[in-house]
Amino acid sequence: MMSKFEEGLSIVELLKRFNSLPPDLECFKQIGYLTEEHYSEYKNAYELFVEMNEGDFTKKEKGKSLEQLVQIMFQATGGFYEIYANVRNGSNEIDIILKLSDKGIIVRNIIDSKYQKFIGECKNYGGKVSVTYVGKFYSLMQTTHCNLGIVFSYHGISGESWGGGKGLTKKLFLLSEGGVKNTYILDFCKTDFQSILNGQSIFAILDRKCFELETGVDCMSYVTTHPNEEKIKPYVE
Repeated sequence: MMSKFEEGLSIVELLKRFNSLPPDLECFKQIGYLTEEHYSEYKNAYELFVEMNEGDFTKKEKGKSLEQLVQIMFQATGGFYEIYANVRNGSNEIDIILKLSDKGIIVRNIIDSKYQKFIGECKNYGGKVSVTYVGKFYSLMQTTHCNLGIVFSYHGISGESWGGGKGLTKKLFLLSEGGVKNTYILDFCKTDFQSILNGQSIFAILDRKCFELETGVDCMSYVTTHPNEEKIKPYVE
């Protein structure tokens, strides 16, 4: 006689199990969180980054602290990427290129396909990243054939609504809508690094930022704490 396991589940039983899943499927969103193994390393790098930017340090020192934090962040949130730092592309230098690691390839059907390869630039200025730099970064994305790029900084990209650097990221996204792929230029600043430390997934943060570009809606004003958040958060001290 065949066991229940060997027989498999009937369609009715499968539907019952599917209907019992939580509506937000948080049980499947366990990738991209800060791991217990790397918590202290990331926390120290984040605190150094903040100290550098709030103290009297040189631009070079501030820039180095940001580059280190970015690299540690992608290692500390699961190691889903291979990181290539300070590489040259013709006459251009790119701060960071990220592509899925062997581990990342295993989960590539779970994460959005646009995260499989992208570039990042670290701009640790005394103020917000200007619209001029956003335009230069867009040109760099074209030469590397990446439709997603992230500007890492302390203060974020300049502008509000349709003005400044933020406005240009929206316009570039709209201009690309007629093409095969959209252009995503994402703003990743101090508050986002802090969110990683507080227990948010790197992929959840990127998903929100992409959705905001796609819809023009500021999602942060609608974010609420999930009642089961403490059950899914990673290790914290």
